[in-house]
Amino acid sequence: SEFRNRRSRRRADWHDYRKPWIYLVTVTKNPTLPGPLSVIKADSDGLVYADPVGAGGIIRDSIECFMAEEEEHIDIYRYVVMPDHVHIVVRVKTFTCK
Repeated sequence: SEFRNRRSRRRADWHDYRKPWIYLVTVTKNPTLPGPLSVIKADSDGLVYADPVGAGGIIRDSIECFMAEEEEHIDIYRYVVMPDHVHIVVRVKTFTCK
């Protein structure tokens, strides 16, 4: 599919993604999923943030659950659920076969 072809082009052929490293992962929302994953808002001080809604809330909860289960092997430094994609900064702590 077009999505798989695009994804594979974004990976470096020379890098072993199973080894300890820090990665920035971006996951794009499937266009058939209705509605945004988050709504961009501003607080009383004018700071802008993304507030997860709908499926975005489920994604946020899944990331936090994954963090608790895989803390021995993986750290998730930061993540943000944007309206049509998710950014995750991940540190792989140990070599993994997955």
